[in-house]
Amino acid sequence: MNDNLKPICVDLDGTLIFSDTLAELFLRMIKHRAYYIFLVPIWLMRGRAALKYELSRRFSKYVNNLPFNGELVEYLKKEKESGRKIVLVTACEENLAKKVVSPLGLFDEIYGSERGLNLKGSAKAEFISSKFGDGNFAYAGNSSDDIRVWEHSSEMLIVNASGRLRDKVVSSNPGKPAKVFGGCGNGFKDFLKAVRIHQWTKNLLVFLPLILSHTYTDLLKITDCFVAFFAFSLCASATYIINDIFDIESDRLHAYKKNRPLAAGNFSVTNALIVVPLFIALSVVLAYIVSVKLLFFLSVYAIATLSYSFWLKRIILIDVILLAVLYMFRIQYGAVAADVYVSFWLASFSIFFFLSLAFLKRYVEIMDISGNAGAVRGRGYVKSDKNMISVMGICSGMVSVLLFVIYIDASAKDLYGQPTNLMYASVLLIYFICSIWLAANRGKVHSDPIIYAIKSKESYIIAAAFIVIFLSAQPIIQH
Repeated sequence: MNDNLKPICVDLDGTLIFSDTLAELFLRMIKHRAYYIFLVPIWLMRGRAALKYELSRRFSKYVNNLPFNGELVEYLKKEKESGRKIVLVTACEENLAKKVVSPLGLFDEIYGSERGLNLKGSAKAEFISSKFGDGNFAYAGNSSDDIRVWEHSSEMLIVNASGRLRDKVVSSNPGKPAKVFGGCGNGFKDFLKAVRIHQWTKNLLVFLPLILSHTYTDLLKITDCFVAFFAFSLCASATYIINDIFDIESDRLHAYKKNRPLAAGNFSVTNALIVVPLFIALSVVLAYIVSVKLLFFLSVYAIATLSYSFWLKRIILIDVILLAVLYMFRIQYGAVAADVYVSFWLASFSIFFFLSLAFLKRYVEIMDISGNAGAVRGRGYVKSDKNMISVMGICSGMVSVLLFVIYIDASAKDLYGQPTNLMYASVLLIYFICSIWLAANRGKVHSDPIIYAIKSKESYIIAAAFIVIFLSAQPIIQH
């Protein structure tokens, strides 16, 4: 048979899509019927194919909008136009496989795992050879399980595979035609995006009580704060990943969130399920090193933030209040680490300032409502709330500035040699609040105001000015 007319057999998981359907099914089970996890060992005792069948039968309706490999899809479309048969042969349960690829309208035949047959490795190689004959098909795959299939193929399409696997496959099949298709991203870079490493900047608030209490010359306190910072950041990253795992369906429909590593398939669900317990364990150990009390505070934060992710973020106004409280909690957590107290002034200023940012986050989401949608997906806000949200957010920010000014007159003289110099900081606060709200109103802030602030040069100039003003106020070192 002419090589140009031989059918192309295509794998699904990790090849045609940047995800794993079994992992996706498992997540839907945890999200929608968590108690089914006790049935998994029973199903698995009947074989992996039986597990896939049982999960697919119950939860395939929740598996939608999986990320396709665009480069491979375009290649397959061109080959189909030239007259080649395109066949899907996958270890995924067959009915689910048909559902996943149906939007493409690309495949002439679809074969998947059934109750007693798991189309993977040798079983897949035997199945395809029995259908088309040895050496009478091209095969597109991505993993070491596909090596046996490539051995029987006439052409190898190596997709989204590691360099080591690619070299092994090519060297083991000398002279056999091979095409290489790229992966879905940069492994380490996507890992950093998945754990939201940029969000660790929020956790610098842990150091605020140490700095404002003027005890930053105490080496032990500094060390404890650094350990506490990493404990908190690892715990926060774990909760971000958990949130992304359970929001993966809605994220794939969002204009910006669809590019998150998990939603886009750049960071696998399987890897995410490994990282979460690892990060939690490390954060627990680090917090315990500082103190049992710090570990308690970390546990409270984890429970609060997961409650927000799974439930409270859908309740109007409660969600923004809790967001502000979670910011405030970082400061309280830092005070425990440094063994200092949070003053009334710091607590009251912080809650109103962070409430402004929380309202800003919701304002941006309302601004991003597109088409005929009348509400923010997964939230309690509608388009008509936009003006009210902006009023509440800006007013909260201005209240925080007012509290800061009152503090300068009422209490700053006990901690600063030149407390009136701090008045210049109030001007910077007003500028920051007004400028970020103005940018949001002009559509320049997307999804998270913290990300916008990190990317803005103005933020660094303002931060540097704050430091200069703080030092000019002559802080009195506490021993």
